[in-house]
This record gives sequence, C-alpha cells and structure tokens, in this order.
Amino acid sequence: MTNLLRFHPSTSIEGGTAVGNSYLCASVACPRKWYYSYFMPSGEAGECVGIQPKKVSNFLLTGRVFHEGLAAWYNWGCEGGEIDNGSRNLQEAIEIAEHVHAEVYSQYLTPTIADDDLHKVRDMLIDYHEEFGPDGREPEYPQYQVAFDDKGPLIERTFVIPLEYKDYNFTTQPDIIMWRDGFLVARDHKTSSTGFGAVGKRLKKTRLDTQFVGEYLALTTYLSDQPLDGVEINVVVKERRQKKTCKYKAGVRSDVFGFSEKDLKAYRLECIHALRGIDQGVTWWHNAVEKGHGLEDAADIAFPRHGMRVGTCEAYRDGCEFRELCENKDRVEELIIENYVARKVEDVDREVENPK
Repeated sequence: MTNLLRFHPSTSIEGGTAVGNSYLCASVACPRKWYYSYFMPSGEAGECVGIQPKKVSNFLLTGRVFHEGLAAWYNWGCEGGEIDNGSRNLQEAIEIAEHVHAEVYSQYLTPTIADDDLHKVRDMLIDYHEEFGPDGREPEYPQYQVAFDDKGPLIERTFVIPLEYKDYNFTTQPDIIMWRDGFLVARDHKTSSTGFGAVGKRLKKTRLDTQFVGEYLALTTYLSDQPLDGVEINVVVKERRQKKTCKYKAGVRSDVFGFSEKDLKAYRLECIHALRGIDQGVTWWHNAVEKGHGLEDAADIAFPRHGMRVGTCEAYRDGCEFRELCENKDRVEELIIENYVARKVEDVDREVENPK
C-alpha cells in the first residue's frame, strides 16, 4: 500500500524559509492568529513553532482523508511506468483513506463524528470512481491523463519558488497536474455539502482565492517551457448517497482559469508585504520579551487581535481555532495546556520541485 501522506516543508532544498499561502493569509487576516499558529514558543526546547488544537474541525479532516485516498486512486494508473495508463483502483483508494483516517482519529471532536466521517469519505470515493473512473458515467481518461516529469507522476507534488525577498521561498502543492487536450492543467479538489447554493458558491469564489493565484505563479515559473492552460477546480459533493435526490454529480468542475502577469506580480508583492509585516512583528515581540514582558503581553504589542475587529473570527464554518484564547485573555495559559499542542513540523524526505 502506497503511503501518500502530505508533506508541508518548513525549509526548502535551498535552505531558505519556505512559506505557503495559508501562512501568509493567516498574518493578513489576523496577526494574532499567525502568532498562535506559527510562532508562539511551544517546542520542547522553547522553539517558536506555534500551537495547534488537539481537536480539529471535521470539515478539515474530511478534506485531508479524502485527498489522500484520491491521490492513491490516481497514482494506481501511474505506478511502474512513465505514462498514465488510465487504470484506477477504488479499493486501494479506500484503504489509503482508512489508513490516514486512523492516524488522525484522535483529532476528531468525538468518536461518533470520526466514524461518520469515514463513511462519508468512502461514499465520496465510490461516487468519484463511478463517475470518473474507467467504467464510469463520464470517464475522464484519456481526455485527462496524469502528467509526469523525470521524478514520476505529478500528484501531490510540492513546488518551491523564490519570492525575491530575503531567503523566503513560496511553496504550493496542487492535488494533481494533468494533460488535457495537449495542455497542462493543475487540478484541485474541494469538498462541499449538498446544501442550497453550496456548490455554486464554491465555484464562484475560486477565482478570488489566493491559493490558486499562488499556485499558478509557482507553476508558470516551474513549467515556463510547457503549455500550461491554467487551474481547474473539481468540487466533490458530500452526502450524495444520503439524499433521495441530488442534482449534482460526484464532482462539479469549474472552467479552466489562469491569471495575468499583472495579477501574478501583484500577488508576489502582496506576499512580500505580508512577510515584512511578520518580520516587523517578530522583531517587536523579541524586543518586548527582552524588556521583561510576558509572552501574551509581548504578543499584544507585536501581533494585535485584528480578527476580532474585522470579523475573521467567524471564518470557515467553526470559526478561528484560537478564538477562545482571545475571548479569555486571563486564562490563555490554562486553555493552551488543556486544548492545544505544539504545532507539528514534519521532517519528511520527499522530493520537491525547485526551478533553477
């Protein structure tokens, strides 16, 4: 069974500091969220690695488990060769999903939610296979074929490009890069409920999502000599089997879209602007600590709670995972011990792409 667990690097192969879209967006949305997520001292030796909740929203876990299963589904047709032969293995996909689900089981809010979530993911993979697989209602092969480079299939591959600011590099990880009608397309999958307008809203906001601007920036750099058509989103619908009628297919694809040179230049500058703000905050925080301020007082000076003023505390379903810390300033240390752990920084030996 192939292990396709995702890799989120902290440093690139050139030794610079690698940052992704989520890292940058956290600082822009709320400096305090960035501080808790990526900087607050929490490591065994007091390293500034940030904290994360012991329990995670099942919406996030659903996506992770499903993505790992889907990566295995696509990878099956690519093993042992240099081209995608179009074969897909549903059982392999489900086994990988079950393996990943077992690894994150303790992070679910309750065992009941965890068990229900695995059933949902299995159904989603079955739906996807029956829709787009070799004998599916709308088989995507051979129109869509997984792309390869000299290291293998471009599935869950991390790409690293320099941001041209200090030693910072930008990282992104498309779900899959495929050939479609002679052009390369980066495919990402997003899960959605069947609720009123949910799928449509997902599709509508894709062009405004900075994740895909950053992804397109990295791919145009790495694939500069290749016919890159753009980015495509496939919204995978949850709980279709629980509905008596559902107007949606297993996956609803967006049109392929790209971004102009002006958009990409603006995004790069926005990244640099965010990093300058982070660097300034880190300097202020260290200065405050050196003057004798406690960690939270130093964070008040360097990383204000902007999210409480602009509404980002309510973002993404269950809201910010650090909201209780901001709402209970006198109990921060107690709540961290009770509900949070040091952020896991994975050190996995896996290939990343870094254009010279």
